Amino acid sequence: MNALSNNPSKILGLGWKTTIALTLSVWLGATLLLDLVVMPTLYLTGMMIEPGFASVGYTLFNIFNRVELVSAAVVLSGLMGWNYSAHLNLLRSKTTAIFAILIFLIPLICLYALTPFMSSLSLNLDLFKGQAIPDLMFPLQGLYWALESLKLAGIITLLGVCHRIEA
Repeated sequence: MNALSNNPSKILGLGWKTTIALTLSVWLGATLLLDLVVMPTLYLTGMMIEPGFASVGYTLFNIFNRVELVSAAVVLSGLMGWNYSAHLNLLRSKTTAIFAILIFLIPLICLYALTPFMSSLSLNLDLFKGQAIPDLMFPLQGLYWALESLKLAGIITLLGVCHRIEA
């Protein structure tokens, strides 16, 4: 019999803690790359006022939000698996439970509400009129950055939990 089948607390030979920490680390790096490198570069080069940016932005964020949702599901289910396989009380801590659920809900909100709405605002439906950033876009971008800040705080907090717990 395979050694992995004897130990259900392992995924592909990795323990829950390693799986969660690896997922959170890759997710944190990808988020920082998108938020601090890709988006400012697109803004500074004037791409955000190009006619095709709405569809490009929608595609970019749609794919990224789906990857984030899978990452959040791995982290949330990994925390539950780690909690019960190692007999920890991780999820009894309100902070851990709140951030685990929060980092799942934020990509869900962005995927199904915020990204489609922001993209639809950016669509230029009048070919004879120049492309301008709608006034409603600025509060929505503020909401996006608030959600991103909460998500980053959640990821960093959960990475700290993984670092603190010996199991």
